[in-house]
Amino acid sequence: MPSVGSSLPTNMLATEKNADNSDLRFFVAKLTYPIAPWQGEGRIGEWPERFSDTSDRSTLARLRQQAAVATFGERSAIVCSRLCAVDGIMKLRTKLVLWIALGAVITGAISVMLSEDALHVPARRRFAAHVEIADRIARATDATWHESQIAAADGIRLKGWEFRPNHWNGATVLVLHGQFGTREGTSGFAPMLLRHGYAALVPDNRGHGSSGGAEVTYGVRERDDVRRWVGYAAGEDGARRIYGLGESMGAAILLQSLALAPRIRAVVAEGSFTGFRRVAYDRVARSLGLPAMLTGLFVEPALVYLRARYGLAMDQANPIDGVRESHTPVLYIHGTADTNIEPANSRELYAARRDGSELWQPDGATHTRASAFYPQEFERRVVGWFDAH
Repeated sequence: MPSVGSSLPTNMLATEKNADNSDLRFFVAKLTYPIAPWQGEGRIGEWPERFSDTSDRSTLARLRQQAAVATFGERSAIVCSRLCAVDGIMKLRTKLVLWIALGAVITGAISVMLSEDALHVPARRRFAAHVEIADRIARATDATWHESQIAAADGIRLKGWEFRPNHWNGATVLVLHGQFGTREGTSGFAPMLLRHGYAALVPDNRGHGSSGGAEVTYGVRERDDVRRWVGYAAGEDGARRIYGLGESMGAAILLQSLALAPRIRAVVAEGSFTGFRRVAYDRVARSLGLPAMLTGLFVEPALVYLRARYGLAMDQANPIDGVRESHTPVLYIHGTADTNIEPANSRELYAARRDGSELWQPDGATHTRASAFYPQEFERRVVGWFDAH
């Protein structure tokens, strides 16, 4: 008869597979590998050394039976705990995926909303110009005025007013308004110019006022509109010298048009931004109260949306590029209290090409309000800038 030690199996898994309920115990053992009731005393499925050393067959058989039962029960508990853990992980992953998907949907929706708001003037702000305003300006300055109109490259009609003094010096100033503005606002500069012999050409930008166009593109399309207005002033109106005065977005449009419209002799740009992407980041961060590092989650998808939906490469609306590509003298004006477009924008524009340009930072003036805070100084500097060029 073989000895007790030699008659015992060396691998419990092999023995259990041949015992009652062996298939179930074998499956449980595989699931729980490498955890065993006597973990650390041998490989999974092997008998501890103390069992193989005993000489008492009945004790050994009893221990073996107890160990097998204990092994199955404990391993069953381990399986349950592991399956629960796996189920918890799967639920956590599902929730995480759902939250990420929800966040992407919300971010995308906000980006689309911001894009559409920036691109379209609200209907309540689009209205026909009130001619009585032009009449009042003309009577007060002993000037004449007429409606002006040109066709843009995409076929839309752009409209404006042109004021001319009785003693015209042969120079015309193209005056451009900012976002959501109209010619009614910028016509307020006409009396200052008319007093000094300058004609004032005051149009509605595309997408504003009475001019055609559904989208406001911050210079992407407007810079060619400026080139056409310059051609109109030099051709039909016979202007010998042409200048530009822009406020906010109007200033940014003028700066972008300089390379396209070299007949502009000099420009006054108040409250311009350096690039659309930068001003978008600043405004979104301010409106949503977000840190700069999170603002890109809304701005970058918005830029992609504008390109895909409207074919607009808004990251090309960069006044600073227009400044670098031209030699037109520019007087930059930016109030130190401007919270709409940071004064640093005009400082950077000035630094991009200082040759022939100047920077005036009226202390305490808010966005495009230098003429209101310092009316006499504003007139002296602006008219003096045009006179010098």
